[in-house]
Amino acid sequence: MPLVFERTSDSRLPVEVDSLTPDSLLGKSALSIAKQKIWLGRRQVEVGELFSVSGTSATFGDGDTCIFQGDLASVHGIGTGMNRGQIMVEGSVGRRIGHRLSGGEIRVRGDAADFAGMAMSGGLICIEGNAGDGLGSSESGSKFGMNRGTILVSGNAGRGVGQAMRRGTIAIAGDAGGLCGWDMLAGSILVFGRCDRDYGAGMIRGSIVLAGSVSTQPPPIFSRGGKYSGKMLRLLANWLLDFGFTPAEKLQDWEAQMYHGDCLRGGRGELFMSQ
Repeated sequence: MPLVFERTSDSRLPVEVDSLTPDSLLGKSALSIAKQKIWLGRRQVEVGELFSVSGTSATFGDGDTCIFQGDLASVHGIGTGMNRGQIMVEGSVGRRIGHRLSGGEIRVRGDAADFAGMAMSGGLICIEGNAGDGLGSSESGSKFGMNRGTILVSGNAGRGVGQAMRRGTIAIAGDAGGLCGWDMLAGSILVFGRCDRDYGAGMIRGSIVLAGSVSTQPPPIFSRGGKYSGKMLRLLANWLLDFGFTPAEKLQDWEAQMYHGDCLRGGRGELFMSQ
């Protein structure tokens, strides 16, 4: 039976719920969970003051689910450090969803604010709406962003997608803001809509696939390679289609123009663009 958190408070102060994950709630009753402390602004309150809690986690396993409902725009840190189970968010949500996610699955039936999937090292995040800035990026002061796992966005994403990402895959059905793949170390970023300027700046390795349109031609830090329609793109397409990410169908018979960069950092990154 799912464990359901329904927002009942109309306070606009930020709420931090990083302690409410399937693995941390294993074996606890709804009553005991409602008495746990979380942060509301600068003070701690009981979960039950902000959410009605129903369901049970007494037999929680990898297939069980936490559901968050109601007005969640000021609710931050959902799924922080989660390593098992599933979280469903019914509506738009605040910052840092899936922060340090290492396993399990998070699905958002709405928009996600900034820093979704920040420093994640495994698992799956599916956002049915738009994502904010810093999708799959690094924590402040860290050299590394997303290290494993998958992020799928059905809408648009903001600036700095995959900043300093080390491994993993980010796929965006819509548009992406500037600095996509900034300081990227490895992994794959795919954008099927329009991508703004300065993509791939400072990248060392990894692949950026711009299957839609771009605002500018590649900056001079990239060198032009040949045409590419190879196996890697088809494998990516089939893998994403297994998740139900239909924009990836374009990659199955797509011939791209390939570039290498950032040439100031060794030129070992790969950029694929429509011709």
